[in-house]
Amino acid sequence: MRIQAMLMLVIVLASTSVPRLVYASTSEIFDANDTTPAYLDIVHAKVTDQVGTGQISFMMELAEAVPNPPETGTFVAYNWQLDTDPSLAGIEFIIVVRWLYDHWETYVLDQRAFNQGTGDLVQVFLTDEVAFHGATEHITIDAALLGDPSSFRWRSLTRDAPAPAPFKDQAPDSSGWVDFSR
Repeated sequence: MRIQAMLMLVIVLASTSVPRLVYASTSEIFDANDTTPAYLDIVHAKVTDQVGTGQISFMMELAEAVPNPPETGTFVAYNWQLDTDPSLAGIEFIIVVRWLYDHWETYVLDQRAFNQGTGDLVQVFLTDEVAFHGATEHITIDAALLGDPSSFRWRSLTRDAPAPAPFKDQAPDSSGWVDFSR
């Protein structure tokens, strides 16, 4: 009986001291290669929320590494469009990483007030949040910059000319969206 009691105590103590795992919520898409130039061809894109950190990570893998730096005088952009409120017209946020002729710039474009006709577009410039690793681009931002949404629809896009020029690639390929929940 005493051995059984000791064994039960060991089991109880062992089960209460198991470390908790960090939970992450992820949505991702894979995109077949097409005729887009390789450094603009999206192969894989992903959005991840590390629960409890207040940050959301965006990843885009291309068919070929981004020229770094791209040629002076050229334009290259990598975007994620976020629809945080499908009941409203327009896209609420665009995360922009772009080579603007001679330098990189990264920002979050908040279009909420502009879309509703109550205010201007708001650009929040970011400094060290983006990283290129070969053909993979990764950016992590505070969820508060996006209104701390519990869910949203997203898509990733590339372009070689400023808006309103058409995108070179989009993932998913159709005009669809990918759902994400935190």
